[in-house]
Amino acid sequence: MSARYIYPSPPPPTGSSRAGYFIFNARHRDFVGGRVIQDTTTSSASVAGGRTTVKSYSFTTGANATRMRVRVYGYLNFTTSATVYINLNGTDVYSKEITNTTEQLIIDTFISLSASTSYRMNIDFYNPTSATSYTLYITKVFVFIGYPLTSTTETTIASIAQRTDLYVTVNNINVKYGVGVRYSIRYHRKTTATATLKIGATTLSIASADDGDTFQATRDTMSAGDVTVSGCVGASGDIIIIINLFVQYVLRGNQADSRGVSSSWCVVVQEAGHVTAFVWFVTLDGASRTMYVYNITLNGTETMYASASGSDVTFVFEGASTGEMTFYVDGVEDSKSYSAIVSLAVVVITA
Repeated sequence: MSARYIYPSPPPPTGSSRAGYFIFNARHRDFVGGRVIQDTTTSSASVAGGRTTVKSYSFTTGANATRMRVRVYGYLNFTTSATVYINLNGTDVYSKEITNTTEQLIIDTFISLSASTSYRMNIDFYNPTSATSYTLYITKVFVFIGYPLTSTTETTIASIAQRTDLYVTVNNINVKYGVGVRYSIRYHRKTTATATLKIGATTLSIASADDGDTFQATRDTMSAGDVTVSGCVGASGDIIIIINLFVQYVLRGNQADSRGVSSSWCVVVQEAGHVTAFVWFVTLDGASRTMYVYNITLNGTETMYASASGSDVTFVFEGASTGEMTFYVDGVEDSKSYSAIVSLAVVVITA
């Protein structure tokens, strides 16, 4: 009796076998390069007739990060008049006289920065009274650094080009696939009217608010193709600081098989042989889903493998393809941008 192989146990390759492989790993890039500082540790410094540094921070701005909002809470140990300074790389960029002896917001200001520059930011305390030493307590510091969106006219924040060649390796294998963009934006706002962000053809409305000591985040997935990210505020004097524009290139299963058997959007491997695949997929809405691996035959789809169900799933599949196979996340159509394959490596060995 001849040997019979049932999935997932394929026949072993022979000495004359040919190997082909397809590899995709999601890449990640920040097109703004901003930063958030949230320091809630109390520090103090005392001085008489002079100036001293109470807190200090170092950071480097990204290619599009040119504005920051600084919010400082603190108090003095005695009712007097003293000055608090914001100093960048040895230059005072802001100062304010304070007299409060209980904790309150003592600084809330926007400061311009240069892109791609390293900074050391000091919070300094000056006491003009030489006869008495006074103490300044800094209790909380919040800094939001990024790209300032201030115009009521649509302004381009970044242009994102598809570079499939940088994220996909194909060797001696036939695969039908697409590459798309998943984006995540972190922002901080002080607005009085609704603002707008546009990512390609997607428009997001951002309600007016003063985020104070917090920041916001939004994410979604875009289809393949070059994407322009732009936006505008709704009223003069409003500002949104785009802290980060994270872009992740993901694999899109947006291809039909050659026989037209599957109506779903799939990644299609058009090879026959011994198959090993390493897969990682996520669902952007947090839903629990399953990825199926199908053999495409003249009689329809033949299930080769069904992964565990989850919102973040990795698995290894081994089987035998009869000539065409598909990878499909059940119930999460890629056309609706609900799922993303962030890593896929497929090796096919043919006799």
